Amino acid sequence: MNNNEMLMRAIYETKREQLMLGWLDADKRKYMNDAYVYAHNVRMYPFFQHDATRSDPFETIYDIKKELVKEVIEFIDKVWLADKESEDLQFYNLETKFSSKLDRHTLMCIIRYCYISDRFCDNFYSTAMSNAPVEVHNNLNNPLEESNLWFT
Repeated sequence: MNNNEMLMRAIYETKREQLMLGWLDADKRKYMNDAYVYAHNVRMYPFFQHDATRSDPFETIYDIKKELVKEVIEFIDKVWLADKESEDLQFYNLETKFSSKLDRHTLMCIIRYCYISDRFCDNFYSTAMSNAPVEVHNNLNNPLEESNLWFT
């Protein structure tokens, strides 16, 4: 990592931490988007909250990149619109489909981000959890809570 990349990472981490600390303040929280805070919490590109007219200076810094988030969301959307009961939407099957590009935790983060962003209906999350490991049942369709924030 060169000096510019290290500096951008430091700036991003400062922004991330300030954002999460601000969200912990109930008075400030009402002005903040939970999904945006969650995306930064897991160091993921905030796909639904990004202003397409402006570039994101941290696009290369996110651990979960824009292209991956977009690919997973577009696949889920396409399959959901074609067949709401498709087994392709079950978590284990999504995990298998994207296994060369992401791990279980990353897939959980992307799907939970969609939930917090209010992007798919409850039936999708039920379908995803119908064939999923136990940790998915406790994580996919929960709102963001203070105990979810990681300051590491």
